[in-house]
Amino acid sequence: MNVGIINTKTSNIQSIYNVLDFLGYKNYQEISTYKPSISGKFSHLIFPGNGSYKKNIDELKKNKLDKFIVEHYQKNKFFLGICVGMQVLSSYGMEYGKTEGLDIIPGQVLKLSEEKVRLPHVGWNEVRNKKEDKIFAACLDKNKFFYFLHSYYFKTEDENVLSETFYGINFPAIIKKRNFYGVQFHPEKSQAVGINLIKSFLLLK
Repeated sequence: MNVGIINTKTSNIQSIYNVLDFLGYKNYQEISTYKPSISGKFSHLIFPGNGSYKKNIDELKKNKLDKFIVEHYQKNKFFLGICVGMQVLSSYGMEYGKTEGLDIIPGQVLKLSEEKVRLPHVGWNEVRNKKEDKIFAACLDKNKFFYFLHSYYFKTEDENVLSETFYGINFPAIIKKRNFYGVQFHPEKSQAVGINLIKSFLLLK
């Protein structure tokens, strides 16, 4: 298994490296630009989340990583997008105006209502499963709490939603299409339960 870590220079990815090292995975590589030599090389990609939707999309396109991720999807390989790393899979996002996304999982990234809740949504919140999935093997045999930090959420069809969280509204906490997963929370900052989620992802075959 080869693990690639997408780096758009907008986030601190050291926390992901720390988790991989803790789990004993040494065969991982940071990817900040597309090169033909990496085409088809990785079985699993992780896209850590931080920064704005637009900034991440701009960096992906500038470095041709948008096509690399789409190619990874077309080959039905495994992907884990974290926070905005999940959101860029959408059709478009509305942070700093409308920005076209990768359109891998149809949907829109919209702002949570400031009339209902204080933003950003920060801290621990409950994740409630709606469906069974093998990514839950090591961590989610029942509802668990994960660490969130965001102001926007991914609105998509129920068929793509594995789990939900409530903060003013119910919104998707974990989404999936084929072998592409997205989580709105930060598993790398969610202690043992988050580490186990990443472990489950890396064990997918």
